[in-house]
Amino acid sequence: MMSNKKTVFLVFGLFIVAFIGITIFGLIFRYKLLHTNNLSKTQVVSKLKITDGKISKDNGLYVYSVNVDNPTKKPIYVESFKFVFYDKFNKKAATLFATVDSEIKPNHSLLVMAHTDYNLKNANRVEIKINK
Repeated sequence: MMSNKKTVFLVFGLFIVAFIGITIFGLIFRYKLLHTNNLSKTQVVSKLKITDGKISKDNGLYVYSVNVDNPTKKPIYVESFKFVFYDKFNKKAATLFATVDSEIKPNHSLLVMAHTDYNLKNANRVEIKINK
């Protein structure tokens, strides 16, 4: 049998280890939450599936490109896309527009690109709207 003193030290030690573990887990989770880039997350907007969001730099401009797929059985006319970028503090960082002005046929996809001189690599998420 353990003495009361050993039991108290064991319980106290387990408490300290659990506290440190929970603190480290919380810090890691918070860091990932603030620094996770949601620019490539799949979104469905007006029945169009938007995937593969990417940022690249070309001739000093930042280019955001997405693949737009029409999974429906009817063509969908799109006039333009509006991409609203937010930083890691959820503040609006930039707004870009891409004119399409055409129909996307059923089961077809389209690459849509917009560019800016704003450093999009600082953006954390994007909200996509479609003008029909």
